Amino acid sequence: MSFSRNQLSGLFLPDNFTSHPQSIPEEFWKSESPFKRVEQPDKCEGTELPQSLYLSGVDFLDLDSGKLSLLRDRGYAISAFEKDNSHDPVDFMTIQTAPEEFVVHLHLLKRTKAELETPMIFSNDELSKRPFENVPTSAQILMECEKKDGEWRYASPHIIPDGSVDLGSFTGNEAYGIGIFEGMVIETNDKGELFIFRIDQHYKRFCSGCASRKLPVLDQKTFEDSVKAAVLSNLSYIKPGNRLYLRIDMKAQGGSQSVKVPNSAAFTIIAFPFSDYSGGINSRISVVMSDVKRFATPHKSISKYDEIAAFKDDANNGNVGFNGHAFVEALTSDKDGRIQEAGSSNFIAVDKDGNIITPSTRNQDFLDGVTRRSAIALAGKGKVIERDIYESEIPELRAACLTGSAARVLVLSSIGYNETLYELDGDNPDILRLQEMVVDVRSGNVSKAHKNIAGDWHTILLT
Repeated sequence: MSFSRNQLSGLFLPDNFTSHPQSIPEEFWKSESPFKRVEQPDKCEGTELPQSLYLSGVDFLDLDSGKLSLLRDRGYAISAFEKDNSHDPVDFMTIQTAPEEFVVHLHLLKRTKAELETPMIFSNDELSKRPFENVPTSAQILMECEKKDGEWRYASPHIIPDGSVDLGSFTGNEAYGIGIFEGMVIETNDKGELFIFRIDQHYKRFCSGCASRKLPVLDQKTFEDSVKAAVLSNLSYIKPGNRLYLRIDMKAQGGSQSVKVPNSAAFTIIAFPFSDYSGGINSRISVVMSDVKRFATPHKSISKYDEIAAFKDDANNGNVGFNGHAFVEALTSDKDGRIQEAGSSNFIAVDKDGNIITPSTRNQDFLDGVTRRSAIALAGKGKVIERDIYESEIPELRAACLTGSAARVLVLSSIGYNETLYELDGDNPDILRLQEMVVDVRSGNVSKAHKNIAGDWHTILLT
């Protein structure tokens, strides 16, 4: 298995390749070539660049360095296969042993070299108007992992152009959602320092999740070095007032469609800038109690979110009752009616007696978020009570908020439950104090009062 820039396009060789080999017209190679990129063409028509080209190993080895550079500059990934095995790419050195036995697949990527080298920089105002989603950046991290003789072996992490690798569809991750991910946020403080928040906690959770799925477990130095490389390779996207989100994945690879433990995996990190999440910390959002009885897990499993995502889409569009009221988020509960979490964040509330409460992880295996755990610590010993919270308590709650890496702390204005919209106090002093502490510390501004708690929560990357 060899990833690099050319790995796993997800498109396999046609059965009739050997009887219908392709040739590339000479005009294709000219520096002033009329050929141009179009949106996913099925084939080459006129001057459109073809989505896929197939060359014999012999013809490929005849290409000089100038033609190879031209292919990459135009955005083609290059994969090599044996003629009788169209699923497992081989190393290019192997082709030279018997080129007539191999086929080379050229697959047009989504972005050209020029596009990859031209950052799409958004202003903070533009980012604030965009949804929380991936924005093409300069670079991403890729590392291959393969199990041999019962042990995982690791290649070195590589910094590659963002968008240049497609991990394909014939994999354990795509077929059964076998994979673990982590979300981290990079911020700047008042001193202009660039830092990572609680990277050690994110590492521990990521490794715990990987071990639970029998995926590779990275050593901490490799993990932290990869995170730092992803950030420093995308510095141009970090501006005062915005933040950089890192999506870190360990995805099962391999060509089997049966349910089994993977023998290969891909570790990847992508980065993208964002501004406010769901309106930002000054907004007040409405959430709804969903009917999803999720089998919760303490890990950030890629396959965990499909059911709640479908319900949340209906909630966002006002299609869950409540006279068409639209909700920003949806809460889940277990079969006994105990509230677990929101779709991708944790739940904290003030009960009828004025106690700050949050669902206990002792009796339920839902995600114990890094921001949730930080909020509990900042509030002070015994200030936040971890206990079972039942759906039936919603009508009596005074206030509530959601916590998460991207969200930080979002204050709730109401909760929809049993076709009734229950209003909450959006100015509750306990919730606002919790929000203020978390936002300040997450922003790198640790007060003297919190030095003993949060003094080592930040890893400075750049001053």
